[in-house]
Amino acid sequence: MYLQDDKSTKESLKSETKETFEQLETDHAYEKLTQQQYEHMLDRLKKDLISSQLKSQDLKDSLKQKNDLVVEQSEYQRKAKQDRIQAKMKLEQVIMQIDQDQMERRERISALNKSLTNKSEALQRRITRVRHQQEIAEMAANQNKDQNEIEMQYKFLVHCLWTKFLTRKMKNEMKNHA
Repeated sequence: MYLQDDKSTKESLKSETKETFEQLETDHAYEKLTQQQYEHMLDRLKKDLISSQLKSQDLKDSLKQKNDLVVEQSEYQRKAKQDRIQAKMKLEQVIMQIDQDQMERRERISALNKSLTNKSEALQRRITRVRHQQEIAEMAANQNKDQNEIEMQYKFLVHCLWTKFLTRKMKNEMKNHA
């Protein structure tokens, strides 16, 4: 019985070992398949990582280029804005200078017009004064001429009278002597 038991134990052990072996083989095949899957996944993940790193580097490079472009554009816009502000300030200065020049020109024109008016008035007064003086001189000359004429007429009449007196006296003396 011991043998039989031993045989049956061996058989059962053999059968168990066979089952265990088959189970181990199945587990081994499953684990090998799982390992292959993991290795495939690991390879795929490595490739994805490298691809992601390359893509990340490309994106970083693109971001750096775009940031550089943004900085460059910002600098360009800042300079353009600064140039516009300077141009506006220069334009305002030019406009102020033109306004000031025009105001000074108007003041000079006004002063020249006032001077011209004053000179014109002074000339008019001078002309009026000269005319008045000429009229006075003419009146004085006319009065003097009239006075001279009257005096000459008086002298002429006195002379005529004297001549007639002397002519009569001479005729009377010739009558008396003849």
